[in-house]
Amino acid sequence: MARNIFAETPLTALMNQPPLGARPPAESATPTAEGPGRTLEDAFGEIASQTQVPVNLLLALEEASPTGDPNASVQRAQQSAARLQAIIASGTPIEQALAQELGDPARSTAILNRAYDLADMLYPRPDPNADNSGLENAARTFTGSVVRGVGGAVEAVGRAADMVNPLEQIKRVTGFTEKGETGPAESLLRPAADAVRGFGEDIRAGISREAQKAIEDSTPGGSIFEPSTWTLGKNPSLKGYSHLALDVFGSLAPVVVVGMLTRSPGAGAAVGGAMGGGAGAETARDLVDAAAKDIGEDGVSRLERESPFYRRLLAEGLPPEEALARTQEAASQLAFTFTTPISAFGGAATTKILTQPAGAIARQNLAGRVAGTAALSGLEEGVQEVAESLATRTGTAAATGLDLNIAEDTFGDFLLGALGGAPVGAAAGAASKREQPPGPTIDPNQQIPGAGGSSAGAAPVAPESPVPFSGAAGAT
Repeated sequence: MARNIFAETPLTALMNQPPLGARPPAESATPTAEGPGRTLEDAFGEIASQTQVPVNLLLALEEASPTGDPNASVQRAQQSAARLQAIIASGTPIEQALAQELGDPARSTAILNRAYDLADMLYPRPDPNADNSGLENAARTFTGSVVRGVGGAVEAVGRAADMVNPLEQIKRVTGFTEKGETGPAESLLRPAADAVRGFGEDIRAGISREAQKAIEDSTPGGSIFEPSTWTLGKNPSLKGYSHLALDVFGSLAPVVVVGMLTRSPGAGAAVGGAMGGGAGAETARDLVDAAAKDIGEDGVSRLERESPFYRRLLAEGLPPEEALARTQEAASQLAFTFTTPISAFGGAATTKILTQPAGAIARQNLAGRVAGTAALSGLEEGVQEVAESLATRTGTAAATGLDLNIAEDTFGDFLLGALGGAPVGAAAGAASKREQPPGPTIDPNQQIPGAGGSSAGAAPVAPESPVPFSGAAGAT
């Protein structure tokens, strides 16, 4: 696997520097890193003031390809900034200007993302949601998850409709129609699905940074098949796990609501399959996008190195952005196909567990029904999450050729699935009625011997004659 260009940074000493906007523009000639107390950021700050190219972008460029010589770094930054300044002056957005300067859109995107991260670290802004109550943060986590799940279901409906015409799927993946024209790279209803998911993301983005940090630090990971890799997170906390459980419960809520209202496993299967399949398609796109942003020391993305499908599209003349979109679509299609049946089965199982509990559990007292249904629902949801993750990553790898760890983070999937499913099961168990054990069955027409009749076909039974009195004992 390629080295992450941002994993090791020589710029950690710059993290506590004040904003460059407070510094006066430099009036000297080309800045240098020499001088008492000067840092690389000082020099880059002067370049940024002269060229209007953000200093965090210059720092990200240096991180991506460090020279090892401060003066050489400053000289290179001066040259890069001058070229970017000229491109931007023509009206080109900075994102496009950087892609033009580097000649590699994927690498440009990775560097821009790092530049945004550096801006957040160098110049932290006040948290606009710092005054959120715990209840508001929890509500946003849950509601955002519900809305995102609905967005996945919208995409799934479009993909199911696509399957009626496989030729259209082929066109989207290959990028060419029968006339050699470029076709659309999105499935039916994908724009609508992305709009709904974006609304869910906006809701979730409103939680406080403290809550976001608790979630990040509490996210479990590791392969479920390798106990030595299991982790509960960098710094697990009750707050973090509460939000994670709410997130899972939010994605499960539509299945639960539909199942409880209809009491039909078929309805649960339809909703579960749609939401799980749509989520699988989105995850596949994210996996491909991450591979495109993973740039090696040679400047080549992991996607280009590992994916024959992506390389073939490039060889056929598609620009990198279009080839990436086609590769994401291919991965989404197969991940959706692999994941949907598992999600549908899980939706049916969830509905069955919540509305028609197993006889052994239904005959327990209240505590037994609560505990039994919670355990069964948690186990089912945990196993389902693992199976969905395996299916999604397997489909993505098969479609693209990426070398993925199929079981990555499946321990976390199981744990979070169980945390989300158990409370739902407990609530269903508490609301259920105790089932009485079946009693003996009696045929009302059966006659009881000696009670005014005899069984059909049986000879009447004569009453037993009394033993005659024989006198005193021992009489002859």
